[in-house]
Amino acid sequence: MLMRRYETVVAPAYPESVTPLEGEIAMLAMLLNDNRRVDTVADLLRGEDFAEPLFGRLYDRIVQIVSAGQQANPITLHPLFAADPGYIEMNGMAFLADLTGGAANMALLIRARDQAETIAECAARRRLIDASNSLLERTADRELTLATLVDEADAALVAAIERREPSRQATLDQGIGMALDRIKLIKENDGKIGASTGLLELDQLVGGFEPGQLIIVGGRPGMGKTAVACAVALGLARNGHGVHFASMEMSSSELATRMMADLACRALGDWIPFDALIEGRTTLNQDERLSRLRAASREWPLEIDDRSAMSVARLSLAVRRTKRRMAAKGQTLKVVIIDYLQLMTSEQKGQSAYETVSAISKGLKILAKDLEVTVIALAQLSRAVEQRDDKRPQLADLRDSGQIEQDADAVLFLFREEYYLSGKAKAGNEEAHERARASAAGKLELILAKRRNGRTGRATVQYLTPYQAVRSLDWGRI
Repeated sequence: MLMRRYETVVAPAYPESVTPLEGEIAMLAMLLNDNRRVDTVADLLRGEDFAEPLFGRLYDRIVQIVSAGQQANPITLHPLFAADPGYIEMNGMAFLADLTGGAANMALLIRARDQAETIAECAARRRLIDASNSLLERTADRELTLATLVDEADAALVAAIERREPSRQATLDQGIGMALDRIKLIKENDGKIGASTGLLELDQLVGGFEPGQLIIVGGRPGMGKTAVACAVALGLARNGHGVHFASMEMSSSELATRMMADLACRALGDWIPFDALIEGRTTLNQDERLSRLRAASREWPLEIDDRSAMSVARLSLAVRRTKRRMAAKGQTLKVVIIDYLQLMTSEQKGQSAYETVSAISKGLKILAKDLEVTVIALAQLSRAVEQRDDKRPQLADLRDSGQIEQDADAVLFLFREEYYLSGKAKAGNEEAHERARASAAGKLELILAKRRNGRTGRATVQYLTPYQAVRSLDWGRI
């Protein structure tokens, strides 16, 4: 076995039953031979979970390299460990060659997640052994009370076996302290907290995007949901906030074309209509301007994932990958945008549409909390809106769409009266119809129908239809 070549170097201090060294070697071999498997195990396993410290250091480096979008292999790893005593003692380059050679067959025999869970469980058992040994020593100290020993034993045993995630428990005093810190932050930021989009009315209405929130943006077709999502994504990225845009309706190219139209509609001058981009009718000057816009936005932390019909689990995996990739560049993922919610799928077969959407919305809320990001999910509303005289959406329009309303921290509806006034006026009502259409031209109403931690309200922004762009109401006028 490969392990026997190195058994004089690796001398585990624990029983063999909790030091799965061959399994750890197989894990490293698997990751080096197929870097894509990093995404499967990176959130289950840490370097400190490996019984052999060198294996743990190699694992951490592999994850770091792959997260940065580079290839992890013996050539890229060797320079990073050339001065590592453990690596030198093990004849490191030969060991790495074995991992991509003889150990590759061993890697084929394991399931990534199962092996990661085995390594993590063995690590928990070793911590339990350490905690037990420490307790045995302290038990002999007669100066410690029995109550103290019991408390220490309870804390040590729990710490040894639970996952090393940040604690979400807090005393009342700690909770009040966090609330006061939040109030202070709001005052320091003119009433806003969390990531800012640069779209003034939206930021004031929602109060900024905070980690752990699920925000639903609902509307009928033609109301500008994707345009708003693009404006939000670009505004966040421009301000340095990382964005993962899951576009299940459009391809990356189609969505990027919309974003180009938005970007080209920023400064005064040669705005480029969306239709011109779609049909390739741009001038040479406009092409040069688009190239400059591309260069200016190249380092913005915005990634587009255009895979269709993703489940929450698959989305979570993609978001975690983006989060690690951005972290490797010194960036922070803040917001996940989904276009749109009803295109997602459930892992459970045979569910009704109501049950499917309920499961998805619940999963998205959990994802937001676990990954400490804001999830913005676009949602199509039912045709019931069209049957009313006042076609502004209401919370009731979501009630046939699972538990979205209950799971969401905020529900924002979009309404463009101009869209409904685009048809012919009724006989004898032409003049009033024309006045109403002129008044509604270029306006998009934001209706905040639910906000778990604040007031609801409405605001109006500009919707520049030819450019698929959304702007603050006073943009271009001051």
